[in-house]
Amino acid sequence: MNVKLNTTGKYYIKVLTNSGKVISKEQVKGELGNNLFTVYTSTLPKSSYRIELYLEDEKVGTTSINLL
Repeated sequence: MNVKLNTTGKYYIKVLTNSGKVISKEQVKGELGNNLFTVYTSTLPKSSYRIELYLEDEKVGTTSINLL
């Protein structure tokens, strides 16, 4: 996941099912500017998921992925 951030801080990456169930949550350190975060999906069942990025408790981005 390549993300350009406006603030340095403690971020959380959440992987959710389409129904909103949190599959995983990981804390990462975000730096000002471009950041590359690795999200491991190889153990997830084939399906559609949302990946959301939070700064503390505020959502700052989301994307969808389809594992085929």
